[in-house]
Amino acid sequence: HDDDSILSISKRLSTTITLASTASTPESPAPPLWWDPRGLTQHTGPRPLWIVGDSHVLSLAWIRLDIPGCNLPRLAVPVVITGLKAWHVRPSTRFFTHTNLRTMILERLAQMRGIDSTSSTRMTTTNTTTIVLSAGEIDCREGLGGPNLAGYHQPYCAHHAQRTVTEYVQALRLLAQEAHLQILVMPVAPHAHQSTGRLAGQVARRQATQAWNEELRQQLLLSQKTVHYETSMSPESVQKPERSQDCGVYLLDYERHLLLDTTQETSAGSFDANRDESTYALKNEFDADGTHMNCAFGSHFADAISKCGCNMDLL
Repeated sequence: HDDDSILSISKRLSTTITLASTASTPESPAPPLWWDPRGLTQHTGPRPLWIVGDSHVLSLAWIRLDIPGCNLPRLAVPVVITGLKAWHVRPSTRFFTHTNLRTMILERLAQMRGIDSTSSTRMTTTNTTTIVLSAGEIDCREGLGGPNLAGYHQPYCAHHAQRTVTEYVQALRLLAQEAHLQILVMPVAPHAHQSTGRLAGQVARRQATQAWNEELRQQLLLSQKTVHYETSMSPESVQKPERSQDCGVYLLDYERHLLLDTTQETSAGSFDANRDESTYALKNEFDADGTHMNCAFGSHFADAISKCGCNMDLL
């Protein structure tokens, strides 16, 4: 190339660089509402439904939820609190999982809602929101109220489940009031049947899980004023809490639809140790790895939200 061509190219490059450096930043779509602490309203994607808790929140990660009764879909956004037990939710807990949970709910998610986390009056009825909370699987796996799985006996399983769930529910209600939240509680995921490993331990774990979920129903579902409704899912006639206008704690009652054998369900504490080891096991189509579920149960999850009695306007 001759010198004139090189000079011409240099001038054009110089002009391009100058224009780029002085030009205003091009307009771009506003970030989704739920990532913007200022609460901007320019938003085209689905609103989030925060799924907070142990690793089981990842079963629903980033899926679209079409909830009956909601005009718009929701996006399941996982917020993992690694190692969270239901026992850790108690206010008296001094463990990192308790701190992480409170930090996420009272500070990080509050900022997403455009709330000043340093203000003593930050929670008002106008910014009440809904979260889903998952905990309890580690309690059932490692032992309720302290004993290991090897120490489970039928007379004690229901007792420990009742004690632990009572503490859990009381702590959730305190948290809901403090953070002005509507908390939707996930049942413990049923444990899939495995042909290898310690079968006695698997049976004990599933029995503990069933006892836990039955106790959750007793404390969060059956204790509320209910009305009958009909559903295409089994059981044909179940109890549904009346719709609430206040923030509170509500059970997502769906896990019985996911079991291999629902004909042998019993109340907490009345399990038969001689039953087949696959009793209370998760159906194969919902199983991810033997412990966690895949996202195929999402429709049951969404349906349970619409029927749990929560305030749908707060979703």
